[in-house]
Amino acid sequence: MDLAPEERVEDQTIEKQEARQGVQEALAKLKPEERALAVMYSEGLSYKEMAEATGIRFSSIGKTLSRTLKKLEAELKTKKYELY
Repeated sequence: MDLAPEERVEDQTIEKQEARQGVQEALAKLKPEERALAVMYSEGLSYKEMAEATGIRFSSIGKTLSRTLKKLEAELKTKKYELY
């Protein structure tokens, strides 16, 4: 039995809210510096902008961001969400 369009929209809205909550919980488990990098990355900032905002050396941003995203992805997988 198919759901009515209104019920599908409501289900999708609930799923999005749960996903947002899962992301917020996963971000909360990161160190403040890691959380800041993850947010800046999601906002599309360049490595140069991230380095200037955080004080992390430009040459270290890529490696630090990669580790951060792996930690975030692992945490989200425990909650059954995908990062990408």
